Formats: sequence, structure tokens, C-alpha cells
Amino acid sequence: MENKRRIYLVDFGMCRKWRLDDGKTRSPREKAPFRGTIRYASSRALTQQECGPTDDLIGWLYSVIELYQGHLPWAKISDPQELIRLKAEMPITALCEAMPPPFFECFEYANSLGLTVIPDYEKVQKCLHDCLPETCNANDPYDWE
Repeated sequence: MENKRRIYLVDFGMCRKWRLDDGKTRSPREKAPFRGTIRYASSRALTQQECGPTDDLIGWLYSVIELYQGHLPWAKISDPQELIRLKAEMPITALCEAMPPPFFECFEYANSLGLTVIPDYEKVQKCLHDCLPETCNANDPYDWE
């Protein structure tokens, strides 16, 4: 039980292999039809562009914002075009205004990455760790420990 403190969240429900068996990146499609929940989708996914690991990270960060703040500004929007516009116009500072400052840096980092870049997950983990209040001890036992 060496990794008993590590939680893995895996969802392969709507995945597409983006790296080929030879290690090369698959050529992006001209149009990549969107599938999924628009609330958490990256702008690239909503505009039917090819997606990669960065888009997964952005979607996960949206879900963290929703968990922390209780909502996303576009939670009630169901029109993809309106959501594309809102996500493009909303400054990251406004989206993350209630989040701890290091989270803004994490989100900004994720948005700076290109399609085929594998995010530096250690950097993301450090940003998230820096969001913890000083009174929080990351080594406190989990409920199941």
C-alpha cells in the first residue's frame, strides 16, 4: 500500500488515442466533433479542434473551480456558441477570483500549453499544494487511513 494516499480518477468514456504506437503524435483532424459536457470543455474542444492532454487538464481545473466556488459562471448556459464566447471573453482573473492565488498561476499555465504538450504535472501538483492554507497538513490521515 505504498500509494495509499494517491487517488486516481480515470474516465476513458470518450477518449481518442493521440499518440501512435511508434510514439509520434497523431495528426490533428480538421474537425473534431465535440462529445462531452460543455461546462467543463476547453475552448479548443468546444470549437471542434483536436484535443490533447492539456484539454483534459483544463477540464479538470474547471471542475476544481466548481467544487471550490460552488459554481462556474456558465453553469446554466446550454448553447455551445454562447459558452465559447463567454469563455473567450472572461479573464482568467475573473474566473479564478475566489480561488487561492497559486490556482490562477496553474490555470494560466494550462492555458499556455499547446495541443501536443504533455503538462508538467509536478508543476501543477506544486501549484495545488501551494493553494492549501497554512493550517492544513497534507500529511493528515484520510478518512480511510
